[in-house]
Amino acid sequence: MNSAQIPLRIGLRPASTFSTFIAGTNAEAADYLARLERGSVYLWGPAGSGKTHLLQAACHRVASAGRRACYLPLAHAHTDLAPAMLEGLDELALVCIDDVHRVVGDAAWEYALFALFNSLRDAGGALALCADRSPRALGFGLADLASRLSWGPVFQLHPLGDDALAQALQLRAQGLGLEMLDE
Repeated sequence: MNSAQIPLRIGLRPASTFSTFIAGTNAEAADYLARLERGSVYLWGPAGSGKTHLLQAACHRVASAGRRACYLPLAHAHTDLAPAMLEGLDELALVCIDDVHRVVGDAAWEYALFALFNSLRDAGGALALCADRSPRALGFGLADLASRLSWGPVFQLHPLGDDALAQALQLRAQGLGLEMLDE
């Protein structure tokens, strides 16, 4: 290993599963992602709408079935990651890429995402992507990428309402061994 390399600390949160996801108005997207075996799906919405949780839950589901999956957040893509890291991911059953909006306008990343989309489709794998805006609204320099990301279902996610948020907090507290009363 090159001593100048810094290992990535990307992991799945153990609590990010479909059973711990309070769907609220996002039930259709959660159900679709829970069944995704091949093809693509695109989720978009504001922070706190459950995008990351759903991507990680999908990875947990695939791994529990004995297949290989990858979760890759692009939040720090320009400083910590290189587009070449997407090469070879078409060998996986599922690739989940978070924060796609962070690489808009970077030609190398856009071409790498385009190539990954095509190679995963050809290999029969599944691709799930998330961003803060719809594929068309992102403004990719590579128009074919925006088009490809719209080929599969596109779901807009919404933050939880007050009742569902209280339910999510109680579920999270329970997972930590705490009891949170309704009051």
